[in-house]
This record gives sequence, C-alpha cells and structure tokens, in this order.
Amino acid sequence: MGLDVLSPYAYLRIVWEVRLVCLRQLHIFYLIVLCVLIAGIAEAQSELTLSGIKGSINHQIGSSILETAYKKIGISVDTVEMPAKRSLVMVNAGDFDGEVQRIGNIDRHYPNLIVVPEPLLYLESSVFIKNSEIRIKGWEDLSPYTIGIPRGIMYLEHHTKGLNRIFVKSQDQLFDLLNTGRIDVVIISTNYGLSFLNKHKGMKIRMLVPPILKIPLYHYLHRKHRNLIPKIAESIRQMRISGEMDEIISQYRQDH
Repeated sequence: MGLDVLSPYAYLRIVWEVRLVCLRQLHIFYLIVLCVLIAGIAEAQSELTLSGIKGSINHQIGSSILETAYKKIGISVDTVEMPAKRSLVMVNAGDFDGEVQRIGNIDRHYPNLIVVPEPLLYLESSVFIKNSEIRIKGWEDLSPYTIGIPRGIMYLEHHTKGLNRIFVKSQDQLFDLLNTGRIDVVIISTNYGLSFLNKHKGMKIRMLVPPILKIPLYHYLHRKHRNLIPKIAESIRQMRISGEMDEIISQYRQDH
C-alpha cells in the first residue's frame, strides 16, 4: 500500500496549524509567568521590614505610627532595631525595606534610600533644670551654666561647642548629676527626658518649654519600593490632620 502524498496546500495548512498551537501554548506560558511575577510583587509589598536605631524612643514611636499608617494602605510592617550606622548600611544594601525615621538629606550619603516627603516626627531636644531661677530661651543663654549632654549626639555637640559642658554615656546619669547639683542644665531628647521623669516622679526636675531644638524626622524607603511613597506619604499626612498621630505619641509617653 503506497504512502499518501500531501499536496503543498495541505502541507502548509498543517504547518500553520502546528504553529498556531505552539503560539497559543507560548502565550499561555507567558501569561502564567506574568501572573507569578505580579503575585510575587504584590506579596512582597504586602509586608515590609523596617529598621531603625537601637534604643531610640523616636524609633519606637515612629514604628507605632508607621504600623498604623501602612495598615491603612493594606500593608503590614515589622520593625527591627540595629546600631545606627549599621541600620543605614543594611537598608541601603536592600537587606531591609526602609528606615523608620531619620533626619532629612540622609539620602545624600545613602543613594538607595528615598525620603517619604512628609514629616513623621520631630526630633526635639529640651532643657531640663532643677534650679527654678534658671531662664533659657536660646543657646546663647547657656553660657553661664555647666551643661550635661549625651556623648555622641553630634547636633548637641555642635550647638554647645565652646560652652562648659560634660559628656556622659548614660542618659540616666545626666539626671543624677542634675539632681545632685553637679551640673546646672541637661539638654536631651524631649521624649527621653519626659519618659525618664515619668518613672522618677520624686525628682524635682522640670522641663523648659518650648524645646530648644526641633528638627523634622522622615521615613525612608529603599528605592525598590518607590511606588509606595505617594500612598504612605498621604497616609501619614492624614494621620497628622486627624490627630491620630498625636494620640499615639501621647499614649506612648503615658505608658513609658
């Protein structure tokens, strides 16, 4: 029995149908890959891990604010604490998704960090005294006094340069020195000072208002999450307008 010979037309038709089948399968394959990629991106942005300064009260308050702000846009947040320098290096390398809070322009030194252009907190430093006769309105009024500041806080070292100052590693020790009269003034983070005095109500130490220094702190994200910046900036802004942010800060001060 002889083999049937295909006409050129039939042959081309078979080739064309086979090609169509292959194209359909390839199309389905690409759709599957695309869906997997989209799902991966969605999953990656449904949870973020943010790093921040170990032992920083502003980190703890900022973490609470961001947990709420991100929840409002459908993202859960975990936070970790690291030494200040190491945290920046690891976020810049992409090991974490962002920094909870830092001063402005930190992205000049860490180019993979992008600032969320809405202040998260304000870094406030206040003057604490025991002698009620002391009056401080600005840095120039500190010259007659012995000042205690935490060692390594560069902006305080800058502003008190040339003044009679004592550097102390332990922030709690500053208040012991002030309480015993060995120094006249303590300049320290407002949040830390209030937290300390809340735990030591017997000390007759008071904080002068307004703060002697107030610097905005910003949330930063790694550039791989830059598409989230408009959403989280608006979420933070709305929390400030509604008063929800102030409630979180007040609650933290009461609890600590």
